Amino acid sequence: MALGLITLFRERFNWSGRCSRFLQRHSYTVYVIQAPIIVFVAVALTGLSLEHLLKFGLAAVITVPLCFAAAYLVLKIPFASRVL
Repeated sequence: MALGLITLFRERFNWSGRCSRFLQRHSYTVYVIQAPIIVFVAVALTGLSLEHLLKFGLAAVITVPLCFAAAYLVLKIPFASRVL
């Protein structure tokens, strides 16, 4: 199934727009800084009494844009783009 999905995305979704270039540029920085952001959001959501799957979805909706915003800010630091 994984190979089929790779082939599907390679053949059907092989385009590069403004949004996808932004995500590509910041993806490694997100990979590096994601852990503390995910932990922070998870701890912040512990007080909510929701179903686990709903809480997971809420955390994902909050965390993904937050990680990319943080990556954007991190890459604004001088010389950070050389490292990340």
